[in-house]
Amino acid sequence: MTERLETLPKACGSRHFRADVRLVRAPDRKRSGLQRGVRVIWFPDEIGDLVWNKGPDMLGPDLRMLLDDADMLAAGEEIAGRSDRNAAFLAALCPQVDDLSPFQATDFVMVGCGGLGSQIAIQLAALGARRFLLIDGDRIEASNLNRLTFASAEDIGLLKTEVLARHLVSRFSASVETVPEFALGADAVWSILQRTRLPFVLLAGDDARLARSFLAAYHRVTPTPPPYLHVGYVGAHCMTGPLVAQPEDACPFCGSAAEISADEGFVAPSALANNALIAGFAVSQIAMERLTGQSALSGHRWLLDLETGRTRLRPVLKHLQCKVCHP
Repeated sequence: MTERLETLPKACGSRHFRADVRLVRAPDRKRSGLQRGVRVIWFPDEIGDLVWNKGPDMLGPDLRMLLDDADMLAAGEEIAGRSDRNAAFLAALCPQVDDLSPFQATDFVMVGCGGLGSQIAIQLAALGARRFLLIDGDRIEASNLNRLTFASAEDIGLLKTEVLARHLVSRFSASVETVPEFALGADAVWSILQRTRLPFVLLAGDDARLARSFLAAYHRVTPTPPPYLHVGYVGAHCMTGPLVAQPEDACPFCGSAAEISADEGFVAPSALANNALIAGFAVSQIAMERLTGQSALSGHRWLLDLETGRTRLRPVLKHLQCKVCHP
């Protein structure tokens, strides 16, 4: 027996839908839906009303795809909604910013593509970044699979850069170049400068001393090093920062590496949960810096103590013995 559906009056949000789409409510009054012809897409009652009044941008991509497949959306809505969620997130971070092109045009240079570096790259791509340079000489091992969300058992033995690039291209249509070797010395710096236009460097390798050496080479090769952000672990802490965008933010040499902890107690593990936590905070700060020129991490390091659950934002002081900022 066919349900007798109650047709509800049109509202301002109906301009997002084709003229012959109706808002209907089921006899049990627990569901409302959008109907075109004989096709009805159901929602919990209050959700259906919200979608009808506010438009399909309230929905996630899967439900929006259902509306698109049912040919219910007005002309232009099929395209407009695909980036609205990213725009809403970026607008919440940077409410006065309308132009997202500084973020989208940035070449994100991932120095280290393991569990943390890959997580940051994936989150950046999901937010709308489209240009990447991946630098890492490591290959995927079976022990990596619990924290490499882009890899499977079939990828064991392959380069991390190769597999991550494939994921970013297929999933997000990103433009990706790779350097399947470790970033060491001036040669790595020249490679980055030649391959990118607007680089932003993310130092996500395991060895803090290599990061310091890499940035020292960067400073020697170019008097105005591009912005960079250091991420990783130190002792019991997850760490993000400093984010150095201007010379006065922090010294790109002495502020590049975390202190080596002498504590032999709890050590923060490189786990998927920790990597996602660091990456989410890092990506939000990167977006703010790219769009507004400001970030809480400018000249500061954010630390989360996994033993106590406490966080702190600590300034990165320049060292009096540093040959770069105190020549």
